[in-house]
Amino acid sequence: MAEPIFVDTCALADKVTSMACRLGFIDAQKLVVLKSVVREILRLRAASTPDKREAGQQAIVSLAELHSLPRVTVILDGKEPTTQHADDDLLQRAVAVKGRILTADTILQERAQASDIGVVAVQALSDRLRSLSLELSGLFPLLQEIEPGDSLTVRIDKLGHHDGQGVGYLEDGRKVVVNDGAPHLGASLEVQVDRIYRPALGREIVFAHPAGDGDEVRA
Repeated sequence: MAEPIFVDTCALADKVTSMACRLGFIDAQKLVVLKSVVREILRLRAASTPDKREAGQQAIVSLAELHSLPRVTVILDGKEPTTQHADDDLLQRAVAVKGRILTADTILQERAQASDIGVVAVQALSDRLRSLSLELSGLFPLLQEIEPGDSLTVRIDKLGHHDGQGVGYLEDGRKVVVNDGAPHLGASLEVQVDRIYRPALGREIVFAHPAGDGDEVRA
């Protein structure tokens, strides 16, 4: 069975933690939240400065999200700490049961590594999420927001169903039907959006007409 992972306050205050657990980036069969960490979260939540209150609130939200994940067991440890500082408590408890520490605090990370305690660094998880996001954006490009009146450049690849229509495609695969676009078959053309058809299922279709004098765009 995987060793327990002790979660510190700043890791819970970072949205990356719950997202990484949701995606299975952490083999977190058992996440342990110590009483000292809970107290620190509550102090942040009641702090006078907005940024500390926000951090405390995010930590509470992260706890709720982690509790909802079916493959993650969150243990709220009620044992009274023997030290005044939550970081010291985390280190002592991790050493005692040969657990690891999940943290976004570089100083705590260095202290843990110096004590031969395994560390799950939030920054490393963030880097993995960023890399995954770049890969996904390559496979599934974000749709460009298009509204009536916008100008686009599209290559007219084929003729449309109705006389005079030309059809092209945006980089994300959406079809652009251009009235009076047929004479520009095989060329790139600047067009102005007339309307957008958004079906319940499938990709939206953009209807447009040649902008200005219908000049072709030279490569």
